[in-house]
Amino acid sequence: TTTSVVERGSARLVGVVRGPSGPVAGATVRIERFAADREVRTDVVTGPDGRFVLEGVPGGRYRVRAFQAPRYVQLEAEVRFLADRAEHEFDLVVEE
Repeated sequence: TTTSVVERGSARLVGVVRGPSGPVAGATVRIERFAADREVRTDVVTGPDGRFVLEGVPGGRYRVRAFQAPRYVQLEAEVRFLADRAEHEFDLVVEE
């Protein structure tokens, strides 16, 4: 039997992905939430200004990183505990 896990909350993640020449449009921001013995992954794509938004997620421990294959990668992911019902800002830097 397969079940889908739907997680809801009221935390909001916002930020911008920057590269060597400024904001990176079309970058993937991978957001992973660690809960018990599992990991819930969500990918969002930055807009033309390098900004991203993810709303309606629960609080908890998260790993956030950005990339734009094959050109850019963030060498070290950010790991944080995020409170529910709050906005959390990330400034992510990718390298060639």
